[in-house]
Amino acid sequence: MYKVLSENIGEEIEKLISKAMSVSICSPFISESKVMEIVEKRHIDFKLVFKLCKQSPDSVVMHLAKDYPNQIHFYLDGDNFHSKMIIIDDQFIIVGSSNFTNGGLYQ
Repeated sequence: MYKVLSENIGEEIEKLISKAMSVSICSPFISESKVMEIVEKRHIDFKLVFKLCKQSPDSVVMHLAKDYPNQIHFYLDGDNFHSKMIIIDDQFIIVGSSNFTNGGLYQ
C-alpha cells in the first residue's frame, strides 16, 4: 500500500513518529525542526544522515554530535548526495524532495 503526500507532509510525519519506536532520517540539510523535537522528546531510537555544510547550522550539528554521537552520520559538503528519506519502524518509508527542516516540511 502507498499514499501520495503533497500537502501537510510535516503533520503526516509527526503523526507517524508520535507512535514510533525507531526513525531513520536521511537529508542533505538538518536544522531545528518539529520532527526532531518529537524524536528527542520521546527518546525514539533514531539514526540521522545529513550533509555537513553551511545549511546545517553549527549549533544543531554540535548538539547532535554531543548528545547523540552514535546515532548521527554525516558526509562532507563536496559529496554528491541529495536524497531525502525517512523510515519509521521499518514499516513506513517517505521519500521526497522536502528537506527535514521546518521550512521544507511546513511551508
